[in-house]
Amino acid sequence: AAGLPTDPIAASRLARQGSGSACRSLFGGFAMWNRGSRTDGSDSFASSLFPLDHWPEFRMVAAICIADEKVVSSRSGMERTVQSSPYFPAWVETAQHHATEMVAMISRKDLQAVGDLAERNALLMHASALGAVPPVCYVAPRTLAIFEGCRELRRQGVGVWMTLDAGPNPVLLALAKDVDAIVEMARQCGAQRIVTGGAGAGARLVS
Repeated sequence: AAGLPTDPIAASRLARQGSGSACRSLFGGFAMWNRGSRTDGSDSFASSLFPLDHWPEFRMVAAICIADEKVVSSRSGMERTVQSSPYFPAWVETAQHHATEMVAMISRKDLQAVGDLAERNALLMHASALGAVPPVCYVAPRTLAIFEGCRELRRQGVGVWMTLDAGPNPVLLALAKDVDAIVEMARQCGAQRIVTGGAGAGARLVS
């Protein structure tokens, strides 16, 4: 009725203009955002990698540390980072390699490899933001507490790793059997709200 595209690729291109993350959310299961190289952005869209039932034990635990609107928006912060951080080009180059590696890791359902790489890449992104002029810091004390909580749980034999977008609220990667212990750790570290889930079913119309 709104004249929106029904082709998933066209819809993904359109969604990307509002939010990079949104271009992946159209697809169920595991999806990847293809960076593209054309100046008009026509080859920058997401595509499906693995179906919803590929890794049913995989879980994400979102720990909401700060629910308030960010002082520096994701868009503004990343624009500043792109324009002024000397570390940004190195992160982009590294992220390209990480994306290829991640596909293979998800294919073989290797949580430790996925977690290690996701955590490292997120920290590299935040390091590049800290190198902006003026610096952009999204990490809050509770974020760091949960990061250390993940490391402590790993020392205890619980598989959990943290990833983080341009904000203070970490998402913890784990298997279903460990979710209860991870939720309790996040609460003890000060998370205001916790949302758990697995791979989603993709965008769809609901009544």
